[in-house]
Amino acid sequence: MPSFLRHEKIMMSPSVEAIVDIGSRSGAFAALGFFSVMFVLLGWGGAKAISSHGASRGVARGFGLALFSVPLCLLYLSSLSGFYEVRLSSKEVTLKYLLPFATEKFPITDVLGVREKFAFKNSWRVQITTQGEVEHSSALTGKEGVSGAIRMIEKHLGSTRGK
Repeated sequence: MPSFLRHEKIMMSPSVEAIVDIGSRSGAFAALGFFSVMFVLLGWGGAKAISSHGASRGVARGFGLALFSVPLCLLYLSSLSGFYEVRLSSKEVTLKYLLPFATEKFPITDVLGVREKFAFKNSWRVQITTQGEVEHSSALTGKEGVSGAIRMIEKHLGSTRGK
């Protein structure tokens, strides 16, 4: 079974017919954890350095927080953002993002197209376009994973629209 397809025809949930995985959620959490530790150390070191030069405690904490949060946010926005899972049913599409509570749902009839989008350095994204020209981009993954995911999504869309 291809790695991008977790289940097709899920028996325990009759409303979900296919789940397509894109990217690696566990790899993203590992990267987030690793870089969080690095940026905490950077922030702590920066706060300690600036406080040793006479800055107030509040300014040092703010500087340390900025040294932690700004690079972590940039890492998330550039590499870890996007959906990691597409759940397809006959009536709706559910996109699941990195954090478990972050989901997005829309009717399957709103889907106008699915395509691959080059990101950078052999990294690609699945892009789903819906009504109103709204674009939903997946997490980064390789070209092969994107192509396989698009085939599965288009196969499901074709079979749903053919009903």
